[in-house]
Amino acid sequence: MRLREFILANVEPILAEWTAFARTQEAAAGMSRVELRDHAAEILRHIARDLGTPQSEEEQFEKSRGHTDSGATTDGGTESPAETHGADRAMSGFSFTEMIAEFRALRATVLRLWIKSRGTLSEGDLEDLMRFNESIDQAVAESVSRFSADLDGAKDMFIAILTHDLRTPLQTVLFTTKLLLDVDVEQEKRTAALLRIQRSTWRMNGMVDDLLDFTRTRIGSGLGISKTETEIGQVVREAVDEARGAHPGCVFELTLEGSLIGQYDPSRIKQVLANLLSNAADYSDAAMPVQVAAQGAPSGIRLTVANHGDLIPQDRIGAIFDPFKRLQHGADAVEDSRHLGLGLYIAEQIVLAHGGHIGVTSTAADGTCFTVSLRR
Repeated sequence: MRLREFILANVEPILAEWTAFARTQEAAAGMSRVELRDHAAEILRHIARDLGTPQSEEEQFEKSRGHTDSGATTDGGTESPAETHGADRAMSGFSFTEMIAEFRALRATVLRLWIKSRGTLSEGDLEDLMRFNESIDQAVAESVSRFSADLDGAKDMFIAILTHDLRTPLQTVLFTTKLLLDVDVEQEKRTAALLRIQRSTWRMNGMVDDLLDFTRTRIGSGLGISKTETEIGQVVREAVDEARGAHPGCVFELTLEGSLIGQYDPSRIKQVLANLLSNAADYSDAAMPVQVAAQGAPSGIRLTVANHGDLIPQDRIGAIFDPFKRLQHGADAVEDSRHLGLGLYIAEQIVLAHGGHIGVTSTAADGTCFTVSLRR
């Protein structure tokens, strides 16, 4: 069996070994089997197609220079599976080294299994071996190129978001400070002005905290989690009370059921709730309350935050926890955002660090509901 036929006939065994390796990468913590496999099957099939495509010496020369050959892109000229893989790995927090290690493992797995099945290599096999290595190198080049481009784009977006979101609270502080310098300001107005400064400072502090947490998840040190016996009901009540103060125009309804004691990090769980409550208040119909519930069961605790308002488009549900993703209120963005678009991403990372799961549904009948499941 030539290498092309071997790959097509053994995609699943190859991917089983490759997935086991991918799971050892630090950035893969919490990723599902489907997420780990990503576009590996499509990459293998494209390599097999390339092996079956006649190649001239000129085409081989161009490929050696890193130029895309006829087998590297999908029909219609869209991006190749390797490019998409690079984009997904950049979004998932993989490093260059980790992503390249995946391709190294893929190459080694295919060749080890194939050579074992062949026993002795023929002259045609050696040609297949050379073509296969060329195709793997091409896939690496495409993934790295897309990975780098997406990281550069994320940096540009980060700077733009940070500049925009910090401007509003900074302007509030500057304007209010100027007002307070007027010695004739009445005490009532002075108190209101100080409260505005306090709220703006909290917002800026929250942005800095989000940035620090985002950085920790990206450089591999991970979020700091310190578990202790925690009464989640009290944590939820405190988070809701703070949300009521931050969003006086929003009504929060709270329901607590069952035993809510377990081993958790109370400050981190409160951070999750603060992000979910702020998000719900930002996108909620003012005439409808935000419903918050904590339900205890023998296996764990479930937290839900639900609101009615503009729904999350179904084609964006899958990316809702990606960093820097921000929803829109109808046609207009929420200009007075309380966060950098990192809140839901960080909330997910905290839940995963607790060994839990967070999900979201958004339907006309039930509104938008975020659910956090925590094991005891």
